[in-house]
Amino acid sequence: MRLTDAEIREAMDVLGLVPQDFLTVKQARTPEEAKEVLRVLKDKARRGFKKAALKLHPDHGGDQTLFVRVKSVVEHIESLQVRPRPVPRRVVMYRPAGIGIVFGTTNASTTASTTPWGTGNVYTVVI
Repeated sequence: MRLTDAEIREAMDVLGLVPQDFLTVKQARTPEEAKEVLRVLKDKARRGFKKAALKLHPDHGGDQTLFVRVKSVVEHIESLQVRPRPVPRRVVMYRPAGIGIVFGTTNASTTASTTPWGTGNVYTVVI
């Protein structure tokens, strides 16, 4: 279910969550700290959903569309995970003709496509 920003904000208000809750996860100093903060955030979302479900559930005369939105937001929060930042790796690029060697760092998800001397016949070696 695709929700608009306004619908997400409304669901977060019902759950008692604020955007700062998510920033604290991002601003954690270590992955372990981020996992703990995220665990607390998930618990807060679950508790908020249990309270909201009593009022919003269609069987109790609540608003079905809002109930589905809140449930969707809680499911998304439950699916969040903390992933460690990629470790920079040393990259060596060189031309077969031996024109030059460039040393640098890159993330595991990026590769260099150009070099100071242009493109073509450039090999990338990740160490």
